[in-house]
Amino acid sequence: MLRCFIEGFLVSISNPKAVIFFMSIFPQFIDVTQEYAPQFVLLAATFSVLVIVIHTIYAAFASFAKSKLSSKKGNALLNKISGGVFVSFGVGLAASSK
Repeated sequence: MLRCFIEGFLVSISNPKAVIFFMSIFPQFIDVTQEYAPQFVLLAATFSVLVIVIHTIYAAFASFAKSKLSSKKGNALLNKISGGVFVSFGVGLAASSK
């Protein structure tokens, strides 16, 4: 578990998109007249809590969807919805003009 965390942390910390994001967003919320460290810790903690909450919601939704879609009834409903979407795309493509 610790190894997975360290690998994920190293991948995230070396991601240039994440570094650029934090370098562009965090300074907007830092008051230069106040001490830097507590403000940074508060921003980092807030971001971390939000990420944990959002990923927990994703995991709960995925678990719920898996339980519903793995049944025969759920699978049939998913197939009907998917088929309807593809038929709609086909009708839209056929009706469009260049």
